[in-house]
Amino acid sequence: MKKIIIPSIFLFACVWTQTSKAQTEQDTTIYGEVVFDTLKFDLGEISNDKSIKIEVKYFNKGPGPLKIYKVVTPCVCTEAIYQEAGLEMGKWGIVKLTFNPAKIPKGYFKRTVTILHDGSDSGFDQVELTGVIK
Repeated sequence: MKKIIIPSIFLFACVWTQTSKAQTEQDTTIYGEVVFDTLKFDLGEISNDKSIKIEVKYFNKGPGPLKIYKVVTPCVCTEAIYQEAGLEMGKWGIVKLTFNPAKIPKGYFKRTVTILHDGSDSGFDQVELTGVIK
């Protein structure tokens, strides 16, 4: 009977130690905190023959690095360029958007770009682009 109990206790101790270690490592990870300059861009009345460049500025309030994982655009009308490396505390970053109105119908539009990051509890923020294509 002792041979069965000793391995069981040993196995439990190993699993408990590994679980505690993983939880401790996860709890000590420090992330940044993202603050956006603005998330709403009213482009007004625009022509459909020229692309528009938009800069979404954000700041890492700290205390750790801030990482943007992905920028999800709503359609082929919008492209995004962003910094993949972590942004240090106290630094500004920019997500560069290019909106091509020729790729959507004329008239009023509203497009939402989603920025996935580790700088808030939600893990994402959304940029809203609105305007009228003439």
